[in-house]
Amino acid sequence: MIVSSAGGETPSWSRRRSELVFAAPGSDYRHILLVAPYSVKNDSFRVAKPYMWAERGVPLRKLLGSRPYALHPDGARVAIAPPSEREAVTRKHLTLVLNVFDQLRAIAPAKP
Repeated sequence: MIVSSAGGETPSWSRRRSELVFAAPGSDYRHILLVAPYSVKNDSFRVAKPYMWAERGVPLRKLLGSRPYALHPDGARVAIAPPSEREAVTRKHLTLVLNVFDQLRAIAPAKP
């Protein structure tokens, strides 16, 4: 079952509401918080189209290996650590390194 066509990560089931909350790719290397309402009837699981948690979206910090938000048990509130000033700077360029292993061999050749 596909919940989001744009991808998503760090899902969290609401304890009080029939909703799945998750982070999805946004703009400027940020993620936004989305909510996908669902229903279960007999053996059928149906998911409605996800919508943004907040009208303007909520920028999330990208933290590897951990959830960047905490869903309150009532399902109506969420705690989010704001990005630091350094993280808030938008990135306007991308550095692409070609032939990485050739570069590494040149600066640190293997010992015979």
